[in-house]
Amino acid sequence: MKSRLKELISRLERERGERIWQKDIATATGLSTKTISRWMSPEPFGQLDPVAITKLCRFLDVEMGDLLYIDELEPS
Repeated sequence: MKSRLKELISRLERERGERIWQKDIATATGLSTKTISRWMSPEPFGQLDPVAITKLCRFLDVEMGDLLYIDELEPS
């Protein structure tokens, strides 16, 4: 699983016409900036935190399927 948080934040910034910092997201969601940074990374998740998913979805006003996706495996 991978996160689309970075892409969704970019879209929200365009809609609002202002920059949204990781610190702002952390304050609004109650998550740590370290957690926000991890979610903005292109690296896949080893383990998903349902609390973080819920808080980020509420902040972005999106469904879980908008935030997360399964990266297609390359054929062997």
